Amino acid sequence: MTPPLRKLAIIYTTFPVRSETFLQREFIALSRLDLELEIWSLHGGEAAFSGFSVRRFSKWRLWRLVYRIPREWVARPRIFLELLRLLLSGGHHPSNLNLGENLLGIGFAIVEAPAFRAARPDLIHGAWGSLPAMAAWLLSRLCSTPFTFEAHAYDLFEHGGDWFLREKIRATSLIRTSTASGRTRLLESGAGPDKVRLVRRGLLPMPGFPERESVREPIRFLSVGRLVEKKGFLRQIGILAALRESGIDFSVRVVGDGPLRDAIRNAIESRGLGDRVHLTGWMPADEVARAMAGADVLLHTGRIARSGDRDGLPNVVGEAMAAGAIILSAEGEGVSEAVIDGKTGLLCPLDDDTAWIAAVRSILDHPVMAARLRTAARLWVETEFDATRNMAGWVECLRRLETGVNSDEGLF
Repeated sequence: MTPPLRKLAIIYTTFPVRSETFLQREFIALSRLDLELEIWSLHGGEAAFSGFSVRRFSKWRLWRLVYRIPREWVARPRIFLELLRLLLSGGHHPSNLNLGENLLGIGFAIVEAPAFRAARPDLIHGAWGSLPAMAAWLLSRLCSTPFTFEAHAYDLFEHGGDWFLREKIRATSLIRTSTASGRTRLLESGAGPDKVRLVRRGLLPMPGFPERESVREPIRFLSVGRLVEKKGFLRQIGILAALRESGIDFSVRVVGDGPLRDAIRNAIESRGLGDRVHLTGWMPADEVARAMAGADVLLHTGRIARSGDRDGLPNVVGEAMAAGAIILSAEGEGVSEAVIDGKTGLLCPLDDDTAWIAAVRSILDHPVMAARLRTAARLWVETEFDATRNMAGWVECLRRLETGVNSDEGLF
């Protein structure tokens, strides 16, 4: 008989963090269910969130490995011998960042294993497939507690995916991903179909759906995201230059910050778009929501970065669909799960200026079509992108698990 799921320990990389409001929405939805929740943040974050304490891990505690490793090794020698074998046979790690994340996850698990044994959660969940999943993976063995984890775009594609993704897949009870493309990648990485659940992100609360007038020039474009390669902002500047040359009048707000900020600003100036394109920097979630409500069109120009990293289904797409902005996006596996060309938005080949110009003109020239896109997009969001419904479904999946972990048998 499966023991009831009452106490869930969730391990985050950083929680809460301002750029991941979707995680905050999901946690709020979880907190409204019949669960006792314990939050761990492995790298910074705040001391509390939504009335819950956040147990922030201090890296200074890693000095305890000096005596924790010998104690745990003596008590559970097979686990550590297998862990050593895994580390030595893991091959070339995909990146120094991923290596550091996994090693920190191992260190955290060894140092904090006594705290998890004392707390006795029914399940340990890693909110990402790298650092949190590694911590949950080893804690599962050290504490004889089942674990689950999530794997999304970075975990699956950056430099070919997480270093120990296959081992984590093999050992976990269940994996959550938020896109069909993520599910496909997990299956290709060795997960059985019974281990993978597609549970999308979501909104909480669902915003109102205001009536909108037909789109007129100047079009109010909005673009939101971290200023990194996979978001395609440099390519977006080229698209905007082509729109201007075609005679289309517009203004653009680019919301976000990141390492490419200066390069994007220089591209804006070199293309003579400084009077039309405005970099706002990071904005709080409520201000972003107001910007979406005032925008005609959300531009999304995601691409595959040189590292292999890419977007799944960007949360900003679902948020803008809910607010009534028309989605004009580059083609992509994840985004096309929500933005169905001609039905819930418009998709264009990233490098085809002519296609982008034609799409914008169709929005201007066909107001009935534009209204239909908005309505269908909102319906998709209400069905697929509701955090309350999605988290309730995820917890139901967890409660159906038939789990059993023995710390010394059949570990790896």
